[in-house]
Amino acid sequence: MSEFTVRQLIAMLPAAYQPAAKNPEKQLDAVNATIQIVAKGDNGGDWYIHIDDLNCTTYEGTTNNPDLKLTAKAQDLLDIISGKMDAIKAYMLGKVRFSGDLNLALKISQLFVIPEEILEQRK
Repeated sequence: MSEFTVRQLIAMLPAAYQPAAKNPEKQLDAVNATIQIVAKGDNGGDWYIHIDDLNCTTYEGTTNNPDLKLTAKAQDLLDIISGKMDAIKAYMLGKVRFSGDLNLALKISQLFVIPEEILEQRK
């Protein structure tokens, strides 16, 4: 199978969103935030994600004053999401940068669950 792009990954996020109200076992607080994604290099671009607890919507482009800004090479983002690269190690190596609400950054992996069969396409 062919590999997917950051654009395709961003398009999957609304369906992959796991709101706190529907997942009390995760013990997450309700999230109301805007996350800016800056993917650099080939197949890169700018997107932002707006979360208002029960809903998640993605947009192409930039937004003013996001709660969290995530910047990385497009390929590194794909590798982190697919499990090829550990997110903590990527952060420590400077492959991904966060600015803004770092507590929100820590929640991202709990907020979005992309089905394993889709991720297997990248391994």
